Amino acid sequence: MNVVREFGRSILVLSIAGLTVLFEMHAANLAQSSFYLAKSTLYSAKVPSSAATSDSTTGSESVDQPVVTPDYVLPPITNKLVPVLNRIPTNQRVVFLGIDDGVTRSDDALNLLAKSHVPVSLFLNDVNVEHDANYFKELQSSGAIVENHTTNHEDLTTLNYANQKQEICANADRFGLLFDRRPTIFRPPYGSYNQITRRAAADCGMRVLISWSAKANGGSMQYQDGNTGLKPGDIVLMHFRPEFAHDFKAYQDAVKAAGLRTASLEDWLK
Repeated sequence: MNVVREFGRSILVLSIAGLTVLFEMHAANLAQSSFYLAKSTLYSAKVPSSAATSDSTTGSESVDQPVVTPDYVLPPITNKLVPVLNRIPTNQRVVFLGIDDGVTRSDDALNLLAKSHVPVSLFLNDVNVEHDANYFKELQSSGAIVENHTTNHEDLTTLNYANQKQEICANADRFGLLFDRRPTIFRPPYGSYNQITRRAAADCGMRVLISWSAKANGGSMQYQDGNTGLKPGDIVLMHFRPEFAHDFKAYQDAVKAAGLRTASLEDWLK
């Protein structure tokens, strides 16, 4: 009887031990499954973040696009007056971007222009450049070309010939020294000019006076002549302002929506 009792007790102990082992193995499997499930969930959660980052990066105008040959010839200076353009007559699907003044010098502008590969002309005033010429040299190293916007950003129509000439010539001479290239394209402050301005610009070595047909301002596009979107040949005005990133995005979105690309003013106004 004692033998039977001991045998039964042994069987019970072994059964309990076996169940314990099985329980521990099952728990381990559950833990491992939970680990892989958590890892999978964590990885899946990162994908939208990565995709969002990719979508929000600055769009660039591919440097691999075919070269567009200018189909416009700038007219010569006539009667000692430079020609005037607010847009460039062309059948090519291109627009042009000029950024003015240089008052606000932000990292946004440096980064966006460097990453986007958008050809851009900078119409600067020495009164702004003199505070931080290296900033604009960095933009120049990214491909931007510096042009003429007068020394002090005055309304030229309020000045006589001598003072207009001083504003235009001195700025061009100064930038020729600073940027190793003397400007050839002139944009008057406020888009304000008269016949005296055209003569002074010609006497200062400018080839053309330009204004604009559209502008990026306050994070949106504004069009002249009743247009509702960019058209081939438009010259777009922007400024170095705190809202630069929003203005630049508005410009890029408008270019994309119109199926256009940005071309260099300097290539078309030789």
